[in-house]
This record gives sequence, C-alpha cells and structure tokens, in this order.
Amino acid sequence: MIGINGNALAPMVALIAICWLGIQENAWAANQDCTQAVSSAEMLTCANQRYEAADAELNRIYQQLASQLPQQRRGQLKAAQKAWIVFRDQNAAFVAGAAEGGTQYPILQVSELAEMTEQRTQQLQAHIQ
Repeated sequence: MIGINGNALAPMVALIAICWLGIQENAWAANQDCTQAVSSAEMLTCANQRYEAADAELNRIYQQLASQLPQQRRGQLKAAQKAWIVFRDQNAAFVAGAAEGGTQYPILQVSELAEMTEQRTQQLQAHIQ
C-alpha cells in the first residue's frame, strides 16, 4: 500500500494490528478465568501467571530461610538452589520435548516450571523454623 506521500502504509497497518491484538490479549489476561482458557495464547498466559506467582513465593520463602541460617549453611542453600534451577530448567525442557515445535511446547514447559517451583517452595518451607 502506498500512502499520499508515497510512503508504504503496510508496515503502519501491521503495527496497528499487532498493537490491537496485544491490547485484546492484555484485556483478556486482566479479566481471565483460567479454567475457561481455550486458545494456546490463553493457556500460555495462565501458565505464565502461575509460574510468576510460584517464583515470587519461592523467592520469598528462600529469603526467609536464608535469613535464619548461619553463614556456612546459607552457602550450602545457595549452591543447592543454583543446582536445582539447572535441574528445573532441564527437566521442564525434557517434559515439554514431546511437543517440540508445536504450540503446546511453551505451555507444557512453563507449566512444568510452575509445578516444580511450587514443589521446591514446599521443600524449603519445611526447613523454616
């Protein structure tokens, strides 16, 4: 498409369409009921929100536990947590690998990240006095 000044309008139209779709997705995300998510985009939004909430809670519990530990044990906790993060990421990639290249891959991966993060939070919570 060529505009009045000879400029191409196609990129502008595409940008407007992308922005509109983003606004629609954000509007859905703000008022969503994840039990009603049907599209891959909706399911991924829900999985991401679950993971973000789980990660925030894990960080809170980790900080609480670390503050109660003596220096040496704090170092052990930090090393264990770093190793766990590597394991979590590799395991989530493995679990989602069955859907590699498909629209379900990121949903499965993020869902596994959320599940494992919730489990890790419970593990650390058990050590808080």
